[in-house]
Amino acid sequence: MANKLVRGSLIIFIGNIIFRIGGYLYRFLMATLLGPTGTGILGITMSYQGIFQTLASGGLPPAISKYIAEYEAVDDHNMARQTVYTSLKMMICIGLVLGVLMIFVIAPLMANVFLKKPETLVPIQIIGCITPFSVILGGLRGAFQGVYKMEYIVYTRAVEQLFMILFAVGFILMGLSVVGAVWGTVIGYALAAFTAVYIFKVYMPKYIPQYTDDFKFSVSQELKLAIMLIKFAIPVIITAIAEMLIFNICTLVMGKFLTLESVGFFTAADPISRLPLMISISVATTILPASSEAFKLKDIESLQKYVGQSYKISLLFVVPMCIGLALFAVPTLQVFYFKNPSYVNGAAALAILAIGMTFYSIFAISTSIVQGVGNPRIPMYILVFGSIATGVLSWILAPILGIAGGAT
Repeated sequence: MANKLVRGSLIIFIGNIIFRIGGYLYRFLMATLLGPTGTGILGITMSYQGIFQTLASGGLPPAISKYIAEYEAVDDHNMARQTVYTSLKMMICIGLVLGVLMIFVIAPLMANVFLKKPETLVPIQIIGCITPFSVILGGLRGAFQGVYKMEYIVYTRAVEQLFMILFAVGFILMGLSVVGAVWGTVIGYALAAFTAVYIFKVYMPKYIPQYTDDFKFSVSQELKLAIMLIKFAIPVIITAIAEMLIFNICTLVMGKFLTLESVGFFTAADPISRLPLMISISVATTILPASSEAFKLKDIESLQKYVGQSYKISLLFVVPMCIGLALFAVPTLQVFYFKNPSYVNGAAALAILAIGMTFYSIFAISTSIVQGVGNPRIPMYILVFGSIATGVLSWILAPILGIAGGAT
C-alpha cells in the first residue's frame, strides 16, 4: 500500500507539473490575446465556472473513490461497479438541471443584477453547457482514483487541457474574444468526458470486473446505495463549495467594486500563487483512497504511516515554494507575462496569496485524510467558516485596498 501511495502521488505530481505548465501557457495566451479587461471578464467567468461545476458534481466523486476503494478491499467488485453507475445517474440529472438554470436564470442575475456588468452575461451563460460533460468526467475520475489508476486521471486532464487551449486560441483569433475562450473550455471538457468513458469501458474492467451472472440489484437496493452516497456527499459538496468560495469569492466581490482591468491583474497573479498546491493536491488525491482502505481494514499502523508521509512530503517542498513566490512576486510576474509588463500590477496580490497557500496545502491533505476515515464534517465546518470570513473581509477590504485587499 505504501508503494501505491508513493506511486499515485508521483503520477499526479508529474501530471500537475505538466498541467501547471499548460495552465500557464493558457493564462499567458489569454492574457496576451484578450488584454487586462478581457482577462478580467474571463477570470470572473472562470470563478463562476469552478463554483458551478463543483455544485453540479454533488460531492459524489470523493464518495465514488471512497466506496470503490472499500468494496475493492474486500473483493466486492459488483458493488464497486454499481457505485459508479448509481453515482453517474444522480450526477447527470443534477448537471442537466443546473445547466438549464445557469443559462436562463443564474447568469442573467449575476451579470445584470449583482455585477452590473452586462459584458459578462454570455460567457457566464456558456458555463451551463459545460456541466453535462464535467459531471461525467468527475464521476469517472472518482472511479479511477478509487482503484489508484491515477494515470487515467492524467490522461483525461491532458485531453481536457490540450483541446481547451487549442480551441480557445483558435476561436479568439477568429474574433470571438472571451466568448470564444469559454467555448474552448466546453469543447475541452466534452472531449475529455468521451475519453474517460472510453477508458472506463475498455481498461477499467481489469480493475473493476463486470457484474457476475448472479448479481441482482433491485430498485430499493439502489435507493439505499444512493442514500449512502448522498449522506457522505452532502458534507463533501458543502466542503467543496466552501473551498471554491475561498478561492473565488474575492474575485467575484472585486468584480462588483473594481474595474475589469484590476480584476484582470488579480486573475493573472492568482494561478501562479497556486503552484505549490500541485504538490499537496497530488498527495491529497492519493491519500483519500489509501486512508479509506487502511481504515476499512482496521490497519491503524499503515494509516498512521500514510499520514506522516503525506505531511512530510508536502512541507518539505511547499513551504520554500510559497516563501520564494512571496519574496520574488515582481520578477515572477515579469517572467510569466513578459509580453505585457502591466501585469506586474498584480505583484502585491501574488505575494499575499502565496503565503496563504502554505496553510492551505496542509489543510488540503488533512481534508483528504479525514474524509477517507469517514468524517467529512470537520473540514466542512472549517471551510464554511473560512468562506464566510473571506467573503466579508473581501467586501470590506477590496474597495479600500483594491486587489491587495481581495488577496488579503
